[in-house]
Amino acid sequence: MVKKDLCITIPTLFKCPISLDVMKSPVSLSTGVTYDRATIQRWLDAGNTTCPATMQVLTTTDFVPNHTLHRLIQTWSNSHKNPSKPFHSLSSSQAFEIISRVSESETRFEEELGMILCFASESLENSKLISSHDGFVRKLCEFLATQSVTDFRVLKLFEIVTSTLDNKHKVRLVFDQKDILHKLLSITSDYSDEKAEVTLALSCLISLCSTRINKIKLIEAGTSKIITKFISKPDNNKTSYNSILKDELVLTMSEMLVGCKEGRAAIMEDPNNIQGFVGKLMSVSKVGNEHAIALLWSLCCLFRDQKAREAIAKCNGGLTKMLLLMQSDCSPAVKRMCCDLIRVFRVNSKSCLSSYDTKNTHIMPY
Repeated sequence: MVKKDLCITIPTLFKCPISLDVMKSPVSLSTGVTYDRATIQRWLDAGNTTCPATMQVLTTTDFVPNHTLHRLIQTWSNSHKNPSKPFHSLSSSQAFEIISRVSESETRFEEELGMILCFASESLENSKLISSHDGFVRKLCEFLATQSVTDFRVLKLFEIVTSTLDNKHKVRLVFDQKDILHKLLSITSDYSDEKAEVTLALSCLISLCSTRINKIKLIEAGTSKIITKFISKPDNNKTSYNSILKDELVLTMSEMLVGCKEGRAAIMEDPNNIQGFVGKLMSVSKVGNEHAIALLWSLCCLFRDQKAREAIAKCNGGLTKMLLLMQSDCSPAVKRMCCDLIRVFRVNSKSCLSSYDTKNTHIMPY
């Protein structure tokens, strides 16, 4: 019955443009595009000020409930024989019973997957319940690692689980499931950059590398090569939601990895990575700018990596981008980091500032 329900064709109008799931609480932005409330709220909370679908700057971040569409979705759901009941009506005890049964079974759990995913997506409390079951987490990892073609639902459920695990369990998961990091990295390589699977895999990697020991394992698995691939490849579709999110996630992961000496060494194996990070400034999003400038500041100022300092001074257009970023609507912390990095330019490239002659030089803090 569950398999049959999963094959129901959902009208495009009822899907959130970001998550591609049926909207539970549709709301409209000032651009007229409708999203699911929880999904667009996360987008705005991340510091974005544009409409994900149109990339227009929002005149206001307020949104209006779309009651008409909400009623249409309810009518459509009720018109089916089994209107999403197996997906949304699970109690905590029922969900725990299902994941316990799945954990003890030697077979895969395609039939139960939709119910478990929907239950975990409904609330943080539900997702914590799922991730607290060690047997199910182990089963989920094995399922994901052995799939020749990644099931989007399995990857999405794994993302939810990893986001709610504490650091102790993350370390144990990576230690026990030795293939999981390689599997996630392979997904970022095997799929087109525009695919949602790539952003999900990157999100999982970020969740798992919150501890130093996992960062080292991630580096040993070859993460720096993936980072180099992403930041050196020109984006053919810079305005798409997945493209922007992908760049934000790659920059976030890079910033986390340079926090340990192994990560800095791996990333600086290719000095061109610095040019790639600088190239992302002012070309991704406000969130992307913050992560890019933070990781450059960490390399050049906090840890004073000499190779990074020399590389950033040679970057074409780097100084211009930092000056422009300082004039943008960025946080005081970002402005301070830009100032510190501009000092690096002055020390490592004496002619750099003298050759920069525009109307913007009045903002220099010297």
